[in-house]
Amino acid sequence: MTEGSWLWLLGAQALAHGALWAVLRRLGVRFGALLPLTAWLCGALALSLPGLRAPGPMEAMDWGRVLWASCLGAATGGAYLAHRRRQLCARTQAAAILLAWEALLWWAIAQGALGDIAAPAVRGLALLPVPSLLCGVFASSCVLMLPQGGRGQSGFWAGLRQGDWFELKVARRLLLSRQSGVLSLVTGISIVGVALGVWLVIVAMGILSGFEQDLVQKIVGANAHLVISPVRGEPLEEAQDLAHKLMADNEVLHAAAVVEAEVAVAGQSQYAAATLFGVEPHEASEVLEVLHTLVTGNLEGLSDPCAPLCPVIIGIELARSLGVSVGDHIRLISAVHETLTPLGPAPKSLGLAVVGVFASKMYDYDSRYIFMGLAAAQKFTAMGPGTATAIELKVRHPERMDGVIQRTQALATAHQAEALGHTAPTLQALSWTARNQTLFAALALERVVAAIVLAFIILVASFSIVNTLTMSILERRHEIAMLKTMGASPNHILRIFVAQGVLIGTLGLGMGVALGVGTLLVLAHVPLGIPYEVYYLETLPVRIAAQDIAATALLGWLIVWNFAVFPSLRGAALRPVEGLRDG
Repeated sequence: MTEGSWLWLLGAQALAHGALWAVLRRLGVRFGALLPLTAWLCGALALSLPGLRAPGPMEAMDWGRVLWASCLGAATGGAYLAHRRRQLCARTQAAAILLAWEALLWWAIAQGALGDIAAPAVRGLALLPVPSLLCGVFASSCVLMLPQGGRGQSGFWAGLRQGDWFELKVARRLLLSRQSGVLSLVTGISIVGVALGVWLVIVAMGILSGFEQDLVQKIVGANAHLVISPVRGEPLEEAQDLAHKLMADNEVLHAAAVVEAEVAVAGQSQYAAATLFGVEPHEASEVLEVLHTLVTGNLEGLSDPCAPLCPVIIGIELARSLGVSVGDHIRLISAVHETLTPLGPAPKSLGLAVVGVFASKMYDYDSRYIFMGLAAAQKFTAMGPGTATAIELKVRHPERMDGVIQRTQALATAHQAEALGHTAPTLQALSWTARNQTLFAALALERVVAAIVLAFIILVASFSIVNTLTMSILERRHEIAMLKTMGASPNHILRIFVAQGVLIGTLGLGMGVALGVGTLLVLAHVPLGIPYEVYYLETLPVRIAAQDIAATALLGWLIVWNFAVFPSLRGAALRPVEGLRDG
C-alpha cells in the first residue's frame, strides 16, 4: 500500500473512533474517551512504524492458542471488574475486547496478513470477539452470584456443601408452576426454540464435516502422502535406488519413482489437456489408491510388453470428453519436446492404447490424469533410464508427518549429493496438505463462517429465554418482595432466575443434541441420495465429530447462561417495597 493509502486509513479510523467515543459516552462507559483514543494510537503505530509493517509473527501465529488466551484473559478481566465494582460491566468488557481486537486487526493489515480471504489471520480475527465476550460476561456473572462476606457459611457454597440447594429448588418450582398458562406456553416455546437451533447447528456441521472428510479421502487416495522433488524441476538421478533407500524409514510404507509432465491428448475428434504420470504399476499401486478404482480394464495391462501401442489408464471424465473406452486409441502430444519431420520441427506425439479407466470420484483427477509405464514415460519425456521427476511416498501416519518430512528430505539430499556431487539439485519434500494448502485454507474459512452463521441461530433462539425470564420476573414481583423481606439477598434472587433460565436452556440443549446426533445416525445408516452430476457424490456424506458436538453444546450453554443473567439482574435489583406495593 502507498503512503496515501495509509493516510486515508488513519483518517477513516479517526472518524470511526470519534463516533465510538460518542456512543461510549452515551452509554456511560467509564474511560469512554480513553478507549477510542488508545485504539486510534494503536492503529496509527501499526500503520506507521516500519517494524510493525514488515511481515513477521502474524503469519506464523497459532490462532487456536490465541483464541484460548483471549477467552481466558476476557474471563479474568470480567471476574476482576465484577469483584471490584459489583456490577456486570458488560459494556466496559465489550469496549475493551473491541480495543484488543482492533489492535490485532490493524497489526494484521499493516503486515499484509489479510491479503488472502482464506488466510489464517482472517479466520482467527473472525472468531475472536464473540467467544471472548461470552467468557467475560460468564465470569462476571459467576462472581456476582457468589455470596458476599468472605468466609461466611451463608450463601450458595454453604448450601452446596450442606446439600440444600435453595435457589435451585425455587427455580424448579417457578419453572413447573401452572399458575400462568401464558408463561408455561412461552417456556415451552423457549425450550423448543433452543432445541431446534442446536439441532440445526449439529446437523449442518455434521454434513459439512462429511463433505470435508470425503474430499480429504479423495485427495489422499489420488495423490501420494509425501512427494520429494527438485525445487527447480531438474530430473532425479538414480530415482529407483533412492526410493528403495527411503523405504528403510519405519514411517515409510511404500515409495515409487514417478515421471510427471503436462501434455495434450487427442481422441478421434476431441482434444484435452492432461497430466501424464509414468509409474511402475505394482510399485505405484501401493502408493496411489486411485489405481485401485478401475471401473473397466485392469492394472496388469499397463505393463504388457507385447502390446503394439503403449498402454495407458485414463480417468473416466477424460474418457467421456474424448469419446473413447477400453481398446480405443488416443494420441499423446507434448508441448515441450519436439521431433524433426520433413516439414520441420513438430510437437512430439505418441500413439496410445487405452487399457483401463479409473473413477476416483474427484472431477479434477478423473478429467486430467493419465497413467503409463515408467520406461515409456522416460522415453517420451527424453529422460534417461533410472531418472524421474519425483519420488512419491506412502507413510504410516499421514496426519503426523513433520518428522518424516525432515528425515526423508535429508536422506534424499545426501543420496543426490553422493551421486552427483556439487551439481546435485536442491530437493523439497511436500506433504499432501502442503500441496493442497489453498484448498484446505478455504475449507477452514468455510467452516469458520458456517460456525459463526449457525451460532447466530442459537443466539436468536436464546432471545426467547430473555422473554420468558422477563415475564416471570414481572409476574413474580410479589414473591420476590416476600423473599427479600424474609432475608433473601439480591444474590439469592439473581441465582434463582439464572437457575431458571439455565434449566430452560439446558433442557433445550439436551433435546437439541439428542435430536442432532439421532438425525446424523439416521443419515449415516440410511443414506440420502443427492444429484451426482452436481456434487460428484451419490449419497449425502455425514460425519459425527465429537468435538463439533461438544463445541456446539458449550457455546450454546454459554449463550443461554449469559442471556439468563441480564433479566435476572433486573429481578435482583427489585426493591421489596415496590414488589409489595404492586403485588
